[in-house]
Amino acid sequence: MNRQRTSIKKIKQDYQAKKLANPFFRKKEKKPERLFLRRFKLVSLLLLTAFLFWFFTCSSWWKITEVEVRGLERLNTNLIKTELASSFESKSILIFKQQNIFLFNKDASAERLKSKFNLADIKIKKRWPRKLIVEINERPYAFIYYEEGKYYFSSADNYLMTEITFQENEPEEISLITKTRDASALGVENGELIDISETEREELSTSSLKANIIAPDASVQLLEGGNLNNGLGLTSISPSEKEKYFIIENKNNDSLIRSDGKIKLSEKYLAFIFNLNGELKLYNFQLDRFIIADQYYNSVFAKILDGPQIYFNVNNEIKGQLDNLMLVKNNKIKDNFNRLEYIDLRYGDKIYFYPENITEPLSQ
Repeated sequence: MNRQRTSIKKIKQDYQAKKLANPFFRKKEKKPERLFLRRFKLVSLLLLTAFLFWFFTCSSWWKITEVEVRGLERLNTNLIKTELASSFESKSILIFKQQNIFLFNKDASAERLKSKFNLADIKIKKRWPRKLIVEINERPYAFIYYEEGKYYFSSADNYLMTEITFQENEPEEISLITKTRDASALGVENGELIDISETEREELSTSSLKANIIAPDASVQLLEGGNLNNGLGLTSISPSEKEKYFIIENKNNDSLIRSDGKIKLSEKYLAFIFNLNGELKLYNFQLDRFIIADQYYNSVFAKILDGPQIYFNVNNEIKGQLDNLMLVKNNKIKDNFNRLEYIDLRYGDKIYFYPENITEPLSQ
């Protein structure tokens, strides 16, 4: 018996593994949610999602109603606003138009405007909830280019910027009188108070809202369908404005305007014309225009106002050619200068002019 007792090992009781839950306080099991409650939550979530989608894509609260253009000096503001207004109608996602400020692609629009109007730089910023700010850096006008009956402003790097029409006279100053309203719904016209009805107030408010996007301007002309002429604006300038720029006329058989709006002139050729224009002013010649023609390679013709054409060689020094011109003009041509058709300075010290029979002999 003692042996049997000693062979049985005692098992220690593990107090750590004891379940200490109180059997008299049982945890209540959760009742399964009712089916209609789950459906209610699901439908509510779908409705909320649909509302948010509609609010941010279709609601007029985010519809662009104002475009502010900054930095323009020469190009008309209306051209930029017109182009942006046309892009609002294009689709961004499925059937949704870009007039929604969330869906408006500012980078693509900026690149399109920069390419179309030959801008140096452009940035479009969104101002919530309904405004665009367009900051533009223009290429300055450098000269006027003439080809096939049309005049264009061009930049110094040969890009056409806008087509030109010329006014016969200087524009007269026009004073504009507009209706205004104060808090008491009274307006002023010609210094007199006038009543503005509620209907008129609404019309004024609506028209001013539309004017923020596209403001009419008499100097901007649009063709049928709203397309700009040749992809460029059309601007009218006065005689005094025209005199600020020299004219380059193309008399080649073919157009020199590339598809991207750049004139096919080499930097060397154009630099010569710019320098020659400055030198002609120093010699007191009144220039009408420069002429380029393919049959005279490396040649520039300077048409003097009420005078002859002067042929210059692009590869020769300007001052030397002008010195030869003044020598012949003062000693041989004299008062017959404006009767000549041309003077050719392209062959060094050999000067040719036509007609020859109107000149006087050189003084001894």
